Amino acid sequence: MVKLLAVLLVSAAAASASVDWLPPGLPAPAAEGPTLCVRAYLTPEQGDAVLRAAARQFDTRAAWTAYAELTRRKIQEGAGLAPWPKRTPLNAMVSEPRAHDGYTVQNVMFEPLPGVYACGNLYRPLRPARRVPAVLTTHGHTPGVDTPADWARHGRFHESVQRRAATLARMGAVVLSIDMFGYGDSLVQFGASAHRRPFALTMQLWTNLRAIDFLASLRGVDKTRLAVTGESGGATEALLLTALEPRVAATVPVVMVSSYFSAAVRARAACRSTAARSTSRATP
Repeated sequence: MVKLLAVLLVSAAAASASVDWLPPGLPAPAAEGPTLCVRAYLTPEQGDAVLRAAARQFDTRAAWTAYAELTRRKIQEGAGLAPWPKRTPLNAMVSEPRAHDGYTVQNVMFEPLPGVYACGNLYRPLRPARRVPAVLTTHGHTPGVDTPADWARHGRFHESVQRRAATLARMGAVVLSIDMFGYGDSLVQFGASAHRRPFALTMQLWTNLRAIDFLASLRGVDKTRLAVTGESGGATEALLLTALEPRVAATVPVVMVSSYFSAAVRARAACRSTAARSTSRATP
């Protein structure tokens, strides 16, 4: 999923919904296809005006629910998942656990589509409760792999991603840390160039939906407490997955989308300057 596609696809909804409530002076939408609101697409003032206009337009639960349903449908269509693909057997394989300080780690592989393999690591608490929550963690964009040493900072192997998963496991959750399409182990099957093709968004979103199927199938997992969290491009994954997967009860997308800026670059500055205008809860 390239950065240009790591954007809210709500602009696609404009093709079927009245948007006369938007404030004047915004950039014109694309003549064809979705409008990609990349990076500093709006000024901070324009972003604030859009949020204020949305609050006025969708001031009841019924109004927001209707718009949310339209947005969900347009995200599904824009991602190339309408109609839904058939949910085929996952044929999951899980390695023997390796014990660490307060948690274990297992290698995981499953088939989101027949013959297509998604890989990750499954973190479990050493002393789990009878029924535990489960969390899908999605990583952001990292440098590629040119030398063996590069794996230590690549994708789900990055120290920050491992620390996040381990911490959640120590807190009592089952955690699946999964490769972004065209990263990690999927480099072997598809190569790095696959990540920068339009179908990468389709593959990544469908893989994450099947990852929720996998987590929900695990013994001891509380199916009413499924969550997703990710940073940067992984936050975009979390937003889109939450929009389309009703089983996700909690979502924490980090350093990605604000009311006017969408990209990992300068994300911290954008978050600091627009904390009051954050749209991290805008996913229906």
